[in-house]
Amino acid sequence: MENLKSKRKVLRTAVSKLFTRIENEIKNTNVNKCSLEESLKLLTVKAEELSKLDLQIEELLDSDSFEAEFEASQDYAEKINVWQFRAERKLNELTGSSESINDNKHVVRLPKLTIPKFNGDIFIGIAFGIPLESRFTTIHLCLKLRNLTT
Repeated sequence: MENLKSKRKVLRTAVSKLFTRIENEIKNTNVNKCSLEESLKLLTVKAEELSKLDLQIEELLDSDSFEAEFEASQDYAEKINVWQFRAERKLNELTGSSESINDNKHVVRLPKLTIPKFNGDIFIGIAFGIPLESRFTTIHLCLKLRNLTT
C-alpha cells in the first residue's frame, strides 16, 4: 500500500510539472506546437497511469479512508481534464491560424491579357475568333460577298 502511494506521489509530481509546462507554453506568445503536443501526449499517458494506481489503492483501502482518497483522486483527475482541454484548445487555435495562413499562399497571379479592339475591318473581326484552317474559307467567302455588293 505504501509503495503504491509513493508511486502515486511521484506521478502526481510529474503531472504537476506538466501542468506548469503546458501553462507556460500556452502563455508564450510564440507557441511551439510540437512542444505543446508532446506535453499533451505525456499528460494523457500519465493520467492513465495515475488512474490505474488510484484504482489499485482504492481496492486496498477500508471504507473509512476510501471516500477521502476517492475525492482526492477525482479532484486530480478533474485538473488533468482541464489542462488537457486547454492544451487541445490552444492546438486547435494554432491549427486554425496556420490553415488560414496557408490559404493565402494559394493565390495565383495571372498575366494581363489585352484584346485588340475591333477597328471595323470585317476580315480582322471575323478571323479573330476562328481557327486558322477556317479563316481562309471565311475570308474567301467575305471577298465574294464584297465583290457581289460592289
